[in-house]
Parts: sequence; structure tokens; C-alpha cells
Amino acid sequence: MAIAGRGQDFGVAFLDVSTGEFLTTQINDQPPFDGIAGEVARMRPAECIVLPQLRENEELQSRLAELKLSTNEFDAAST
Repeated sequence: MAIAGRGQDFGVAFLDVSTGEFLTTQINDQPPFDGIAGEVARMRPAECIVLPQLRENEELQSRLAELKLSTNEFDAAST
């Protein structure tokens, strides 16, 4: 799973490598991160890649930790 966004608008992508299933959605999150938490709970990903500014967001990290999901930071400049 990957999450990117700005303000209250987020894009979420999910890839199941065992089946090739690829899903995307756009979420306008009010209250913050309820929609993302719902998608994470529904898809139950093994990992989640987020932008650096989301990795530093304590509220999002708390919501993902409640779902027992850790995040990894993607830095496009390092590729």
C-alpha cells in the first residue's frame, strides 16, 4: 500500500503481488485519517509506503499503529 496526499486530500494505492490486483482511490479525509484508516483496515496490507511529511505526522502514525501497521518512507531523490 502507498499513501500520498496534501491537506485533507489523499491518494491510496494497493497492490497484491500474488494476484496482480492493483487498486487506487482518492480520499478527502474529514475527520483526519478516518478514510485512510478504513482503507488500511479493509485491505490489510503487509506494508505501507508514505511520503516523508506523512511519516512525520504523529496522528497518522498513531492511527496506523492502532491497526498494527508500520510505515516505510519513500525518497524519490535517492533512486
